[in-house]
Amino acid sequence: MSGLSGCIRFDGRRPSPDVLPAMTEAAAYRGPDGIRTWTGETAHLAHLALDVTAEDARETQPLVEDDLVLVADARIDNRTALRRSLSSELRSPRPTDAALIRAAYRRWGTDCPAHLLGDFAFAIWDDDAQRLFAARDPMGMRSLYYRVEDRRLLVATEVKQILAVPDVPERLNEEMAVTYLAGNFNDQTHTFYEGIRALPPAHVLVADEHAVRTERYWDLDPDRRIRYDDRREYLEHFRALFKDAVRARLRSTAPVGLFLSGGLDSGSVASTAGWLHENAEPGLAPLRTYSWAFDQFPECDERYISDPIVEHYDLPATAIDAEDPSLLSETPYRGPDRDEPQVTGFHGLDEHAFQRIRTDGVRRILSGHRGDLVAGQALFDFRGFFRRGQWRTLWTELRAYAENTGMSVSATAKKFLVDPIRSTLWPKGTAEWLRTPLRRLYRSLNPAPPPAPPVPPWVRPEIAEAVSLPDSHSAPPGVTDPVRRQRYEALLMPLHMRVARLSERVAARHGLTMADPWSDRRLVEFAFAVPPGVLCRNGQTKWITRRAMQGIMPEEARARACQINPYPLHEHALKVDLRPLIERLLSGWPGNIVDSKQLRRYYQSFCTDQEKDFHFWYALTFGLWLDRHFS
Repeated sequence: MSGLSGCIRFDGRRPSPDVLPAMTEAAAYRGPDGIRTWTGETAHLAHLALDVTAEDARETQPLVEDDLVLVADARIDNRTALRRSLSSELRSPRPTDAALIRAAYRRWGTDCPAHLLGDFAFAIWDDDAQRLFAARDPMGMRSLYYRVEDRRLLVATEVKQILAVPDVPERLNEEMAVTYLAGNFNDQTHTFYEGIRALPPAHVLVADEHAVRTERYWDLDPDRRIRYDDRREYLEHFRALFKDAVRARLRSTAPVGLFLSGGLDSGSVASTAGWLHENAEPGLAPLRTYSWAFDQFPECDERYISDPIVEHYDLPATAIDAEDPSLLSETPYRGPDRDEPQVTGFHGLDEHAFQRIRTDGVRRILSGHRGDLVAGQALFDFRGFFRRGQWRTLWTELRAYAENTGMSVSATAKKFLVDPIRSTLWPKGTAEWLRTPLRRLYRSLNPAPPPAPPVPPWVRPEIAEAVSLPDSHSAPPGVTDPVRRQRYEALLMPLHMRVARLSERVAARHGLTMADPWSDRRLVEFAFAVPPGVLCRNGQTKWITRRAMQGIMPEEARARACQINPYPLHEHALKVDLRPLIERLLSGWPGNIVDSKQLRRYYQSFCTDQEKDFHFWYALTFGLWLDRHFS
């Protein structure tokens, strides 16, 4: 959860002495273990420290070595391999994570981020070359923002740090606002403030007096394949990777917390952590679990699934009242902070939980956030079985999925086989006179509901028409298999990158850092490289996870683990608990982007169960954010 900030000038002048203090003060909560600065002739850098590991405690940043100055918010997981390959560049046999990053830069230059495993954002100032190099991890678990001016560059962990600089204007980026209200999260570059940009995940930034450029340094390799003759080898490979991912995130001098639900994703993390401790693995922090407790909405309570894990491994467990805190509130304020309007649909619960968790001495909190993307999703290889003529396998898989979901086999076949391949009925080479009637015939037999408008009706038309929504996130052309394309898009989904970033920032305000074993790059690469039928088979979307957890997760929990959506709590909050707040905002909606009359009509329909659309949450949080930070 550490943080960084910096001011670089490319005109030979010394940065103003009031810039760096303003930037560090704006996010001082990121530095409970100290805020330190380095000031050069043309560059000033600051590091805000939270010591989680033993290496963190031995580290003093900014790290200065000859002509290089480094600040990093990082947890490096492939430490052993890096120590071995970088021995000639390291000055200590017990290097810190920052020292490993610096040595990697000395060895590989701007290619160094591709050699690092873990969660990181860092900046390196080369005082001799007068050049700044910065990078962000591939899964977007750490943030980095920047502002390019005529002869000055500002970089920081949070947007508010850049806004704190006295001469930086605070102007709303209306295009980003409309994009947010539309529920489009594909733009990972712009922020809600004009002139401030985000460095996307898996990108580097290089800046000198001539130019500021960004480029991608990592992507999933479409040509890499993992193939085994025996299905058990996939399970062993996955299990080994997952243990490594959990082990790396248990490296801490303080207890590590985990949000434990009844789902397979967090249950796998808790069970694996318990198994590692049970097998006396050295150097692992103890694990504490935190689960939501529901009284008014018992159908949302998942502890009947997670309790067997807690009991089997004797894990300290805390039940947190999920119905006490408001999802959003004004007094005390629980809502979007200055950086952006987006918060999760259960934001108040997160804030409430983080306050409680911090009192237990926890400094790192784990989640199973990306597990659904890595090993879940209904990405079955039905079309592959059809294309390869594997009729028996196709029938078995269709029937298994139908039995697991309650759908009919015919409906399953239509959803996953007929609809996706209907375009092959009129390939591009088909004459237009034949393609057109074929399309019409298919549409008449399979009428589809009209598509939803890209922008909700409460966005004023004159503003919506002036905005071009970002294109959808898609796999590169080299990924031709339909299921692999969908897997690529799921693994690197921009929305989930944003949610990870949001969670990290909220946790930071409470002195915590976030980590997710399912966001380990090695697991993500594995999920993309194996055949589609390895992850999802026998009608189960997380077949590999469930099978790999045999002997690790208690059988009762493994058999019952499922995803329970606490939406009833969210819906009740919008209709009842938050009604006074919503009515106040609707009576005097801030700004000119939203038509409050249109939004009121929608809210009334929502309250009478005529509508159910998450876009209203975006409008509500946007209005609260404007009211709080732009009024």
